This record gives sequence, structure tokens and C-alpha cells, in this order.
Amino acid sequence: GELGGRVEPLDMDRDSIRHSLPAAWKLASRLRDRNERPTLVFSWSLRATDAALVLGKRLGAPVAGLLHDHPAALHEGEFRRRLFRWETGRLKALVAVSEAVRGEMEKTFGPSPKWRVIRNGLVDLPAGTASSANSRQPGVIRLGFIGMHNEWKGWPAMREAMTLLETKLPTGAPVLEWRLFGRPLPEFAEEAEKLSSRLKRQRLVLCGHQTTENIFAGIDLLVHASTRFDPYPTVLLEAARAGLPSITSRLGGGPEIVREGVTGWLIEPTGTKLANAVTQAVLSIELLSSIGQASRTRFEQEFGVARMVTDYLTLWKELGR
Repeated sequence: GELGGRVEPLDMDRDSIRHSLPAAWKLASRLRDRNERPTLVFSWSLRATDAALVLGKRLGAPVAGLLHDHPAALHEGEFRRRLFRWETGRLKALVAVSEAVRGEMEKTFGPSPKWRVIRNGLVDLPAGTASSANSRQPGVIRLGFIGMHNEWKGWPAMREAMTLLETKLPTGAPVLEWRLFGRPLPEFAEEAEKLSSRLKRQRLVLCGHQTTENIFAGIDLLVHASTRFDPYPTVLLEAARAGLPSITSRLGGGPEIVREGVTGWLIEPTGTKLANAVTQAVLSIELLSSIGQASRTRFEQEFGVARMVTDYLTLWKELGR
């Protein structure tokens, strides 16, 4: 709205460089035929950078891009990583979604004033959205985990922590109800069922797929124990938006969202460290509530979508001069 513009289709039916480059060439031709020249071309993902550079070259516009992940992300092939390294030298700016990602960019490509950081933001919940406090059960603390579909999300550490907590929880501690969301790997589901039968002071519930609203309305504490670099975990923003504290891994962008002892707890993603953090976190529901309120306040101040939009508008105006 503020900058003006419209959507132009990129005519391609597959996400590959063999399809994106001809499509970008055709789009540039259409725009040139209409005598329309953008002041900036911005790529929203690593895989769109090559097409953006073609557009920028043909239309005489500077090109910038956004990096959501580690610059050596394992899901990208070696050819794509080598190509992106070459492409970064031709960008006017490259935005990282977190300081953690920018740090990895500097390690990979070297320091540069072109590297910027704009953190993702979320649209706030509608007024009247259900709160976890409304469904809270006396003497029970519900811990949520979203990651049963992938080992690196932290299930092995969770499994070990639950076993340790059986003897680690102090006398009189509340019952812990672990609520595991998503479609689990078959072996994880089997492990969870076996573990559940052995637990005496804890409960384990496989909740399957749930909407985001239902997940956060049904837990008191989020656990995010990823064992791999996680650029900027959206699930932590969602917890903060819902007014919930989080226990999160120190790997990646988690520490930029969760402040130790203020809005949650930071851990090395091992069973022992997780069990220690859980023991500290569940000392009282009042503690969880106060930390959850601080998490919500920080969301309102720093993690809303309006801040993100403003940051992008400012950058685009600067680069498009």
C-alpha cells in the first residue's frame, strides 16, 4: 500500500532454476514492453535469488534478498549452495531473519555491511481467543511439544528428561502432563506409548494434529529442544503471543526470542539439562503465569507484524533510492 504495486505472475510450474530463469526473463520482457521499471527487486527466499537477479539485470534495478535459514542449510544441494555464494556478491543487501543467521552468514561469506537483520513478526490473536488459563487443571502443569515428526526437534532429549523427572521432581510437585502434538514418526509413537506405561508422576498424551490456537490454549509451558541450528523458531513467537513461557534450545535464534529467567529458560538440548529446566519451571503455577505475562508483553513490544512491516518498508525505501 505505502509503496504501491501489484502482483505479477511468474509463469513456472516447477521450483527449479531451469524453470525460474526463463520465467523471470519473460516477466522482465513484459514489464519492459509496458515501460515499467521497478526501483528494487527483492527475493523472499534463497531459491528465488537467481530469478530476482535476472529481473534486476534486465530491468536495471538493484536486487536484495532474504535468508531464512543457515547459509549451508542441509536441505539445499551443493550446487544451490555454491550458486548462492556467487549470488550474494551481486546483491545490494541480504536480510537475515535473526542475528544467529547473520552470524552464520559472516562465518560463511565474511563480514559485510550488506548483511541486515529483520526479525519475523506475527499477526496478533483476535480478541476473545481462548486462553490456557481458562482450561487449567488444579495440581497439573501441561507441557507442550511440537516436534514428533523429526528427530532433531528434540524427542530423544524429551524422552530422557521424562525418565529423569520421575525421581527428580520434589515431593508435592504438580503432576506433569506432556502434550505431544503433530503426526509422530512410527518409532516415536511406539516409544511414547511404552514410556507412558512406565510413568508414575507424569502423564503423556499424543494429541495428533491440532490448530495453533488449540495447541496454545491447552498448555501452560512450551518445550522446544531442537538439536540443530533453528534460525528463528516461529513456535516460540506463537507461545509468546499466547502469553506462555518457553524452554528452548540455545542453538540458533531461540535466545533472541526467549530471555533466560524473564520469558523462559534456555538450555543445551540434552535430557539432563531439559529435566533441570523443567524442575525449575514447575515450582509454581504463579511463576509460570508471571513469566508468561512477561513473554506476552515482549511479544507486544517486539514481535508483532507491524514492526516487521515497518522495518521492510524502511529498508526497501533505502535500497530503492
